[in-house]
Amino acid sequence: MKKKIDFYLNLALNDRKALRYQLWMVWNRYTINSSIWLFSKISKSQNKFLTIHNRPMLANAVGTWSDPLLAIPTIALVLQGPLVLDNNFTLETIRLYKKHFTQSMIIVSTWEGENADYLTKIKAEGVELILNAKPAIVGIGNLNLQIVSSYNGIMRAKERGAAYVYKTRCDQRMYGVNINEFLHNLITQFPLKKPSLLKQRIIASSFSTLKYVPYLITDMFLFGHIDDMLLYWSAKHDNRLGLEKMIRTVQDLNDAKVSESYLCSEFLKAVGREVTWTIEDSWAAYADHFCIVDRQSLDLFWYKYNSYQEYSATRYDGITNSQLLTFAEWFNLYSNSPNKVPVPEDILTLSRMDIIKPTA
Repeated sequence: MKKKIDFYLNLALNDRKALRYQLWMVWNRYTINSSIWLFSKISKSQNKFLTIHNRPMLANAVGTWSDPLLAIPTIALVLQGPLVLDNNFTLETIRLYKKHFTQSMIIVSTWEGENADYLTKIKAEGVELILNAKPAIVGIGNLNLQIVSSYNGIMRAKERGAAYVYKTRCDQRMYGVNINEFLHNLITQFPLKKPSLLKQRIIASSFSTLKYVPYLITDMFLFGHIDDMLLYWSAKHDNRLGLEKMIRTVQDLNDAKVSESYLCSEFLKAVGREVTWTIEDSWAAYADHFCIVDRQSLDLFWYKYNSYQEYSATRYDGITNSQLLTFAEWFNLYSNSPNKVPVPEDILTLSRMDIIKPTA
């Protein structure tokens, strides 16, 4: 003990920088050991391994960057929806994107009546700001609000000369780098296999894209050619005032045509595809018209609901009808493995989150 005291006393008198480092090492080891003890207790009590992941709240705490490219099409990022003032989330997202997407334009498409001071701060960042009037009928799950703000934001991007566009949200943030290059390369490497009204595939995030629910492609994150994205968000407004029945099964979801499946099915009709509302055709449509990118590849964070639970949809006790469609799953569909047994369509009658029995 005396040697340790003498050691730190000597550093305090002769080398403050080394002292600060040593104290940091002691504190770091203490926090690690404390965390290991706590997580070990929790893991043992639940019989599950528990992990944790931290992301900076502020853009100035992010030191990563994207590689500059000599030649890249003009790309726009459209952030749509209500602004998130808590922890300056939307504003800090814009600041982060200005660091990671230096060659892209940023467009915020939000609503009239948003906080005036916050709008002023957004304008001061030098990004494009669109204030939309809300439609009289918002649609099931606020679908019409999404259509209006997304379409207007994408149209502004086209008017400003963008060739490609992201459709994302004001309550979501990508922390990943080199994403422009990555997504553009994906579209180039996976051209459309069949003639289509589309110019190229539309890329969707695995986050909230479900494998066993027909046409349920996420409506939160999409990327594609500007004209294809305009077509996707040109869906007619949903004038229903409410659902006719409670959703208990996947088939009920089909019948209700909730936001994601409504948008995807209307888009497929617009490109001339017959929609049969089967899992088999849904998979074929994913293989023909889309590409799915893993949420982890984007380092996509959603500041809503159970944002603290990174993999809330992942289960190990069985495969459910709420399983996400990952890039690996999409690539298998795209490759059209000939030896796979078709999935029985009767799983549509299962309740949400029910475990699917393996086929014989």
